[in-house]
Amino acid sequence: MVHDVQTARKPVTKHISHHDKFYRCYFHPIIANASEPGAQGEVRGAVVIIEDTTEQKVLERSRDEFFSIASHELRTPLTALRGNASMMLEMYKDELESKPDLAAITADMHEAAGRLISIVNDFLDMSSLEQGHTSFSAAHIDLLPIAHKVARDFEASATAKNITITVDDPGAPVYAWADPSHTRQIFMKLISNAVLFTKEGTITVQFEHEAAHITVLVTDAGRGIAENKRHLLFRKLQQASDDILTRDSTHSTGLGLYISSLLAQGMHGKLYLKDSVEGKGSTFALELPAEKQ
Repeated sequence: MVHDVQTARKPVTKHISHHDKFYRCYFHPIIANASEPGAQGEVRGAVVIIEDTTEQKVLERSRDEFFSIASHELRTPLTALRGNASMMLEMYKDELESKPDLAAITADMHEAAGRLISIVNDFLDMSSLEQGHTSFSAAHIDLLPIAHKVARDFEASATAKNITITVDDPGAPVYAWADPSHTRQIFMKLISNAVLFTKEGTITVQFEHEAAHITVLVTDAGRGIAENKRHLLFRKLQQASDDILTRDSTHSTGLGLYISSLLAQGMHGKLYLKDSVEGKGSTFALELPAEKQ
């Protein structure tokens, strides 16, 4: 490795495990100052720094296991709670009409349980992706019907806010090599966010064909994202809000775009913010390979 670093004249970081120990190794070439007589920037050697990261790895593994186990244990009772609240709202509808306070409490319980289940599912998805346990079954799929189906799923919530969701139809199938389930999950998050952060207007889904990939563009008419907050978009448990220390009123976990980005990478694609103008809206881009990788 030292010889490789000296030859490439660039620093390298390697993670190495040995038995039950983990190490982070830094290799950095020592290059002579080009101003020295006769030196001409020649490589004089290399510096090697070895850091024991065993404790950090153990803590990370314990954290990941905690999130996974806790999330699994929470999902069952929360599902039961939401189901019972749903039955109460349906079976005792007449009784609840005469007791508006009780009806409001039951409705709040049903909504809160649903929100908590969504949070638990995000934690489970994050844990699975980070530990490399998420499977990807890529196939040659048409993205157009997936986009139309997701747009229909959000039609009611969009209409309630005077929002129109438009999927531009190119008149031919839009084929990409991707996992249909994970692709739909990313579409759901992008359109969900677009509806969430748009007060009124139009949300458009467009497709661009390139030689090696297909790009899906989701454009909203929302509040936009300040330039100095854009670097927070795809970070775990972080929102690109005005105050990075507080959660906004959307009750978001800050995991949606992080998870979607990991899913895109797992399909040999990428997710990024293409454009955003404060007060006018944002455009997110999902790139997926057009051919098998």
